[in-house]
Amino acid sequence: VEEARHWLERLTGVGAKTSMAVLNLSSLHLRVLMVDTAHNRVARRLGLVPQKADIARTARLLNRCLPFCWTADDTEDHHVLMQRLGRVLCVHARPCCADCPLLATCRTAAASAPRRLS
Repeated sequence: VEEARHWLERLTGVGAKTSMAVLNLSSLHLRVLMVDTAHNRVARRLGLVPQKADIARTARLLNRCLPFCWTADDTEDHHVLMQRLGRVLCVHARPCCADCPLLATCRTAAASAPRRLS
């Protein structure tokens, strides 16, 4: 996976997000976790990666922590769920921490003003 990712990222315009999406969502269907902006934001707020980690660093760190038993389908499901959480509740400007299913484990929720979806 690493070799394929590096090869793809040598192509003009291909970064970490695109290379991992190609490896996971294409017919290759490899066991690699892709990370987008929303996913990255959630991972940083949960304390899974450093606060200043960019998408590429977050992807590297999270891929190193994947459970051995996870399949390509599992990594795709994880990405979709984290992305949805980041787009619906853990939004950039005003996260809806009170409605988050991960509130109890979130390192940054206490610093955010509690706000519910209306």
